[in-house]
Amino acid sequence: MKLLFPAAAVAVIFLTQVQAAPPRIGYVYPAGGQRGTSFEVVVGGQYLDDPTGVYVSGEGVSAEILEHNKLPSAQVISDYRDKLREIQPSFREPRGGEKRSAEEMRSMIVDQLSKVELTEKNLRQIEEYERRRNDPKQQLNTQIGETVRVRVTVAGDAAPGIRYWRLETSSGLSNPMRFAIGELPEIFEPEPWRFDLFRFLGLTAPASQDESTESLGQRTFTLPATVNGRILPGEVDEFSFEAKEGEQVVVSLQARNLIPYLADAVPGWFQAVVSLHDTRGRELAFADDYRFDPDPVMFYKIPRDGEFRIRVHDSIYRGREDFVYRISIGELPFLTAISPLGGTAGSEVDLVFHGGNLDEHHQKRYPIPETPGVIGLFATTELGRSNSISFHADTVPEDAEREENGRIGVANELKPPGIINGTIGRPGDVDFFRVKGTGNQPMTFEIFARRLGSPVDAGLTIFDDDGNQIGFND
Repeated sequence: MKLLFPAAAVAVIFLTQVQAAPPRIGYVYPAGGQRGTSFEVVVGGQYLDDPTGVYVSGEGVSAEILEHNKLPSAQVISDYRDKLREIQPSFREPRGGEKRSAEEMRSMIVDQLSKVELTEKNLRQIEEYERRRNDPKQQLNTQIGETVRVRVTVAGDAAPGIRYWRLETSSGLSNPMRFAIGELPEIFEPEPWRFDLFRFLGLTAPASQDESTESLGQRTFTLPATVNGRILPGEVDEFSFEAKEGEQVVVSLQARNLIPYLADAVPGWFQAVVSLHDTRGRELAFADDYRFDPDPVMFYKIPRDGEFRIRVHDSIYRGREDFVYRISIGELPFLTAISPLGGTAGSEVDLVFHGGNLDEHHQKRYPIPETPGVIGLFATTELGRSNSISFHADTVPEDAEREENGRIGVANELKPPGIINGTIGRPGDVDFFRVKGTGNQPMTFEIFARRLGSPVDAGLTIFDDDGNQIGFND
């Protein structure tokens, strides 16, 4: 008999491990916030029971778990309804014109609920269950069926940029999600299904009840700003801003950059579309991508002072809670290119920044780090920090292309091993380089362009001394 106890103990441990699935998160909304602010975030996922903490990469971001919500079964919801019916008569409006404050009414309701072992959270769960069951457009997905509310505080000196967010539960640490720290004022789309306790119980809201449920479409804000939203099935988000004649407005949206892949969606990401309209609804500009990036960027010079409207939707009008986006609008610095795209690690290079709203900040002497690799560079102006562009630091000797090398006869000399930094400056431009080799000497030719953010779709052709093509790759 003694020999059976270790086996039984092993079996119990094995079953416990199978049942304790690690947490998985599918979205964080809003997917970022401004430095020096505090705000609430909703994390959606699965296996989120007993959340104990949040880990955000880098410094300057702290978080406090507020509440975990997991929708009960249909039987439990039915039990909640039965209990609510027992005390429903006690929620009648007071007679004789008696006025109660919101706090007094809420306290009375909570007392009555406690008599039948109900809470306000249980009433929210009833409403959420009925909404999901009755909405024909609602896509039920257990992978994002649970939520955790979190209070986030971002320090004023927190470094801007993308961080990585993980939720910790008693079962372990979740997968990471991207979370952006911004510099601009942030605007948050209100929850579309905000729970109203008084409305749910059929009561008139007291005069002091907060009515700040204004939608994005009802608000007009000043630039620059970052708007946080998410798209539900068939939905089009619309909001207004004021701008002045001559302003070079940049509209930059992050969607796939935040959630690169949605496993059960086709296409497998939120394909956002953004358009700019005047007050009469006429479309002034449109974007559904930026070069080969599916996240759209739009540039527009404001023709006159006034109000303008932005519309955001999915390309085929899909939507769900994890179709999250951040859209920054204003006279923002935006880099379209840098030259050169790389340099020798440990040296210095004269960089030229190309783009919009850069003012005098289009040139910079840049000390390249000692460690080779791909580095994210950005321009800093009075309007803030620009988007990031990749720069390649390597240990191989580097040189710059010398123009007028558009024919074999005037090809630039390149001594291997080496790197040439060049530019395809116009349609039809071709650059030629001459490389000397010895018999049976293996050589590798490799182009770094699109992987560094360049729009060039490069083609590489190799010729012998007689001009005969001996190799090609695109």
